[in-house]
Amino acid sequence: MRKVTSMPPTAPPLPGASHAPHGVACPAAAPARRRALLCGLSTRAVTLFLEPLLAARDATGFALAEALEVVGVIEPDAERTAAFEARYGLPLRRFAPEEWAAALRETRPDLLLVAVPDYLHEAYILRGLEAGLDIV
Repeated sequence: MRKVTSMPPTAPPLPGASHAPHGVACPAAAPARRRALLCGLSTRAVTLFLEPLLAARDATGFALAEALEVVGVIEPDAERTAAFEARYGLPLRRFAPEEWAAALRETRPDLLLVAVPDYLHEAYILRGLEAGLDIV
């Protein structure tokens, strides 16, 4: 029995299909970059949450930071935001907590990273879900 190693030339490829022979692994396309709005820049949020998240790599070596763009932060402390930007070289558009609607409108996130104090989690999570965002 002969093993078929490619599609017949008369068959059009399926949308998104590669032209590689069957059984040959093809590199996956890079995932679309996610637009993340960060809620909170406390020391705990940065050292236990954001730093590990941005340094994470999957089993293939793909860096999560390549798929994640932090487009803004909801943070009441402007000095804390400036210190973060200086330390990490990551400029952030800062919004005060009462500027929620403006933060959504101006940053157009699809992901909400909730790193505020614990007692504020519920409010941010519910607002994010109401806006149709994925929540971390």
